Amino acid sequence: SGPVEWVRGRIHLELGKLADLAGRRAEALGEYRTAKGIADGTNDPVSAAEASRWLRRPFSMTGRTP
Repeated sequence: SGPVEWVRGRIHLELGKLADLAGRRAEALGEYRTAKGIADGTNDPVSAAEASRWLRRPFSMTGRTP
């Protein structure tokens, strides 16, 4: 119910992806910004880089890389 901060950041990252897939770009951007802020503050460079990527362009199932 109360995840550690870096997990909370990754949750926001995934919520952003879901919002992008649903066509809610403004909501997605907010989630990615939140995720990036948390990732920067918890030294999670992988999540920070991913959030930055999706801030530049919308997430899509065809545009993702493994």
